[in-house]
Amino acid sequence: MLTAFERAWTTRRSPGWQSLCTFAGRTARLRVAGDGLAQKIADAFRHLLERENPSGADLTIDLWDASDTSVPCPVSQEPVEPRQLSSNSYVEFGLILGSLADRFVGAQRPQVVAWLDRCERHLVGCVARHDQLSLYDRGKPLHFPLLLWHHDQGAEVIHAALISKNGEGVLLAGKGGAGKSTAALACLEAGFHYLGDDYIGLEACDHGTFVGHSLYSVTWFMADHLTRFPRLIPHAIYPERPEQEKTLVPLSQIFPGRLVSSARIHALVLPRVTGNSSARIRPASKGDALFALAPSSILLRPSSGARTLDKLARLAEQVPCYWLELGRNLNEVPDRVQELIELARLGREC
Repeated sequence: MLTAFERAWTTRRSPGWQSLCTFAGRTARLRVAGDGLAQKIADAFRHLLERENPSGADLTIDLWDASDTSVPCPVSQEPVEPRQLSSNSYVEFGLILGSLADRFVGAQRPQVVAWLDRCERHLVGCVARHDQLSLYDRGKPLHFPLLLWHHDQGAEVIHAALISKNGEGVLLAGKGGAGKSTAALACLEAGFHYLGDDYIGLEACDHGTFVGHSLYSVTWFMADHLTRFPRLIPHAIYPERPEQEKTLVPLSQIFPGRLVSSARIHALVLPRVTGNSSARIRPASKGDALFALAPSSILLRPSSGARTLDKLARLAEQVPCYWLELGRNLNEVPDRVQELIELARLGREC
């Protein structure tokens, strides 16, 4: 794979795209051969791209487009049809070759093959045709290898949303449909910073504190739910097939400057959709918070279950926890979140 990438990089018809990127507070170097593929990668990670040029990198990512560069993938790229993935426990990740104990781990999805060398911290991948990538691969490129690399850095990726105001982060937890995306986007439109509403890297720091890290600059929404956020509708990218329910919305171009890479977590919030007219907050137990966080974060991610569960339990114990009942008026949600940030601040000062 590396030999093929170098051939694609040196024989490409147009200049390759290079950039630095921040993942989990660490520097990654990206090289992409193929203009169309480079644009899609840049769109997914735009809020994480850097201008500085540090001396070293914690991760190297090399990608090429076989069709644009005329350099085929040297390993099998037999199509992985969606029906073939139904028995795979990591159905969203595709076909996984390797385990948490292996140095080399591969991931194959339709149009994409990628391998991660965990010792050398080098990820190399090939895309058959960038213009035939699924909506999933456009919104979450290199999904499994990146989640595995975050695991190796002690920043396990959990299923949650994260927003922040003045550097104070609020983690929103709950199963699908609980209202994480709705609450996060309502706050984003009201001027909060946004780090994601699906995948967040969680890192434990000194003195019992925790930092959340952003991965992707997109959100996913059911088409009918987009009507609650009219500003997003002109930018929505709709699925290719009718059985695919969610639309993709790139956020970095809609809210320039409001997507950030990391934030310290000061509160844990459990959204819940209600039929009430107004939004309100109330205290939540540590057990409720852990139950909202743990199942999807452990069962559906490449992680050590015991290690991740322990980290989530420590997070729930360390920060104040609240229920956030979403009423019919979404304009009230940012005000309630601001209130709980102030409550959490008062609690730290006491």
